Amino acid sequence: MRKALSIVVGLVCLILLLMAVAVFLAQRALTAAGVEQLDWQGLRLDHSGLQIEQLSGRYRDQQGLLGFQFGELTVRLGGESPLRLAALEVQNLALDWQPGATLAQEDAGAVPDPLAWAQQLAWLPDRVQVEQLQVRLPCAAGHCTAEGQLQLSRAEAERFVSRVVLRAAEGTLELDAQLQPGTDALALQAQLQLSGRPAAVLEGRWSEPEQTPVWEGRLQVLEWPQADWLLTYITPWLGHQNYPFQQLPTGMQADMEWTLAAQVQPLQWTDLFEGQVQLRAEMSLPQPWFWQDVGELQGRLELDLDGDNGRWQLRQGTARLLIEQPAFKVLADLPADLRPTRLNVQIDPQSGSVLDAATAISLEIKGQASGPVELSLAGGIVLASQPQWQAQWQQLMLTGSADRLELEALSLRGIKLQWPLKGKVNAQQLDVQLGSGATLRAASASAPSADMLLATPSLDLSGLQLRTPLDNPQDTIAQGRLNLSAASASHALLKPQGWMLEGQLDYAAERIGWKGVVKGERGLAMDVQFAWPSGGAWQADVALQEVFLRAANPLAATLADWPALLSFASGRLTGQVQAVGSSGLDSLTGQLRLSGGKGIYDRLTFEGMTATAAVSLKGEALLVDFPNLRLQALDPGMPLGPLTFTGDYSATLAAPDKGRIRIKAAQMGMLGGELRLMPTTLVLAEPRQSVIVELAGVELASLFEVYPAEGLSGRGTLDGRLPVSLEAGKLLIDEGQLQAREPGGFLRYRSAKLEDLARTNVGMRQVAAALDDFHYSVLSSDVAYDQDGLLILGLQLQGRNPSLEGGRPIHLNIRLEENVPALLASLQLSGQVSEIIQKRVQERFLQQRLAPAP
Repeated sequence: MRKALSIVVGLVCLILLLMAVAVFLAQRALTAAGVEQLDWQGLRLDHSGLQIEQLSGRYRDQQGLLGFQFGELTVRLGGESPLRLAALEVQNLALDWQPGATLAQEDAGAVPDPLAWAQQLAWLPDRVQVEQLQVRLPCAAGHCTAEGQLQLSRAEAERFVSRVVLRAAEGTLELDAQLQPGTDALALQAQLQLSGRPAAVLEGRWSEPEQTPVWEGRLQVLEWPQADWLLTYITPWLGHQNYPFQQLPTGMQADMEWTLAAQVQPLQWTDLFEGQVQLRAEMSLPQPWFWQDVGELQGRLELDLDGDNGRWQLRQGTARLLIEQPAFKVLADLPADLRPTRLNVQIDPQSGSVLDAATAISLEIKGQASGPVELSLAGGIVLASQPQWQAQWQQLMLTGSADRLELEALSLRGIKLQWPLKGKVNAQQLDVQLGSGATLRAASASAPSADMLLATPSLDLSGLQLRTPLDNPQDTIAQGRLNLSAASASHALLKPQGWMLEGQLDYAAERIGWKGVVKGERGLAMDVQFAWPSGGAWQADVALQEVFLRAANPLAATLADWPALLSFASGRLTGQVQAVGSSGLDSLTGQLRLSGGKGIYDRLTFEGMTATAAVSLKGEALLVDFPNLRLQALDPGMPLGPLTFTGDYSATLAAPDKGRIRIKAAQMGMLGGELRLMPTTLVLAEPRQSVIVELAGVELASLFEVYPAEGLSGRGTLDGRLPVSLEAGKLLIDEGQLQAREPGGFLRYRSAKLEDLARTNVGMRQVAAALDDFHYSVLSSDVAYDQDGLLILGLQLQGRNPSLEGGRPIHLNIRLEENVPALLASLQLSGQVSEIIQKRVQERFLQQRLAPAP
């Protein structure tokens, strides 16, 4: 008995020793395999398997560190072999994966070997079930945790069925998959459900029949359920990126089939497209899908594409897209009246289109933009892949229309646009050229702030070239013709007539430039250079093309305020102006030059007119300087001249007719002498302007040559001083003085009318006898001129008649009155004047006769 007990005790000790040795060897094996800190609790072993209440530890290798914790782990043996794992059941499983540095540096685009994975499936248990799964993985937010369930079962010897459930705050994501590996192929079927509603079905097969992979598959989305919560769930994993959409495409339907047969073992995913490729895809969006920077997107896409070692054939490639309330960033900078409310795009390939290094795919596109402006785009586009992906077009036509447009400073009515386009685009640059007949027309255009109205304006951009670097749109370049014409332009300063602008646009680095000619249909033309840099002031240099005033006067036909009574028979006019401004006109400087001017103003003629006017405008202050104005001769009824004037005129734009005339120097030849204005300043805003006129060296002989008084002659030289005023447009002279120079002169008045008067009047007989040959030593006169044009001379004469009473001294006081306008009119009608002056004089007489008596 004792011997038997000793044997039992020895066997027990031996078993314990063997178990201790086994545990020691197992720990060493696990440590060598990379398992660290392996701890367990509640270990139970029976005939069906192993049960552990809690098992935790860490596993480390070159790829990283995996922390694991099992709760209520049951490992069951059985199946085809007593040592095979029949089932792995876990109540709670928590995994924490931290990748190593070497894994982070691996190429994410490398293609894995699914068949190598399939060889490892044989080691899986017949059934794996995890009731509560928690996996902590690196993500864009740092580390993210996924919670759910996992089920895996071996339905047959070579087929596996799995189910993964991930739980989010607002829904669940369920993935059911069936995987069937083979010796040279791996087949997959998977179904995705979102909160219990079917979302997508995936079928795929990976094979290597000739040591090169072939990937075949099909993805179907029957009707994507409403699951915007999924976007919130995946955002921490993918990162808080600027997604173009804030919701998923509810109701989307899609069907995609593909076959990718590589010619060589692929190193990157893109290598799969270098061999034999068949791709078919259909997708439709029956419900609007809102994209933040696009709008509400709807439509349908169809694609049928074959590839053969880089040679692509497009069997089908249609697209029907509708975008409601477009929100593209490029549209945000447009005025509200130019932004479309709907975009409709249609794309169709030409049948049998082929794309390779030598050929390209031809597509027919149609696009429509609806809104305040209706636009349509139609034509062909050619897609090429070599030397890089690019699109070209030769005959695109952009057309448009709008009833009215209200822009910031421009109002348009009846707009018609027609632009033929050709160009190309690639990943780096967009090039566009407008073809012949690229025009923008309108029934009318008005600029209320400038008080401008254009009738039937037309903008011609034929040949304009546009080049835009897509990575730096601010470096856009636009060069080419920019012509603008209008049948009529109406402005307060202009007479209605047609205008045309012809020139070249030069836009580069956000700088606008234009150089060309501005022409009116009645002959006025200007050379213009315009430049406006971004963020700076614009500048315009305007040079007036020479105007010859022989046959016509384009200024008179153009300027609304051109004096109606001023006309030129000859002359040459030139000038240039430089204007600078920001939004409006800030400053203007320039000169106008007239030479050889000859013509008529009202009832006087002039010739030999030479003048330079320097114009300056700064803000509201206007200054016109006349450094040297000269008239060789003028004739209001008597010959005058030459005339010279130096002075300037200053005013404000708010009241241009109420400025100041500063007279620096002014003089005019008159009857052998000279008339001078004393330097002064005339304020036109005041009711009365006054100036002192000095006469020097006026010859009586010259006066009597033009004065129509029969029998009156004389000789002498007169000087004088006349205070002249202008009030309510009427010329006035008060207390003017004239006097003859020493030693005097003579007067002879021998008239039959005076002799008849002397026979009947004794006083007049003495006056007539004295004036028959009166030698004066003193001749002076008071001068007055009233608003009715009546000139009153109070003459004082002292002298003698050598033939009368021994030449005794004689003193005469004579009052003379003369209507100067009537006198000048009489002089004009009696002389050789033009028909224009004769007609104006006759019209003036008629107006005076018909005027009502005061």
